[in-house]
Amino acid sequence: IYMEAGQRLLTRERFFDAEERFTRALAVRPGDVTAQVGRVHAQLGAGMYLSASMNLRALLMQHPELVAMRFDESLLPGDERRDRIANSLRKKIGIGEDRDAAMEGDPQLRREAGLLLAYLGRQTDNPRAVREGLGAMREVNDRTPDDESQASERRLVELLERVWLDDNSDG
Repeated sequence: IYMEAGQRLLTRERFFDAEERFTRALAVRPGDVTAQVGRVHAQLGAGMYLSASMNLRALLMQHPELVAMRFDESLLPGDERRDRIANSLRKKIGIGEDRDAAMEGDPQLRREAGLLLAYLGRQTDNPRAVREGLGAMREVNDRTPDDESQASERRLVELLERVWLDDNSDG
């Protein structure tokens, strides 16, 4: 019942309500992949970028088979909202006139925004957004000292590049 309500709320672009329903669904069925994906999409639509990216990263690490998946467009924010999200994420990673401010800002935020932009590009068949997002992730990784979490992050970026860019090599 929570899943159906969450999906209905997503299509109505009531993202905060949808996020709450998917979270309830996860309380009933912990680890449910569909509920996790729904929650990420709701968080993305609601502008909860840090939560969305952390949950997306955890989902992709736990279920690497999802990297190649594209979800029905009805489960994503509508076109106009997606454009606003993509523009906001581009600003956060330093594309456009705010580049200097973004580059001086929190690198973790840039990396998370890059992941979300790349994911949104993957889901909407927009190779440019995929390249921009993954490029930001790689750039942050290249500037960060190596440690165990950094190695894991590099592996994630390499996997996403192989799957998301090779799939879209025509763009």
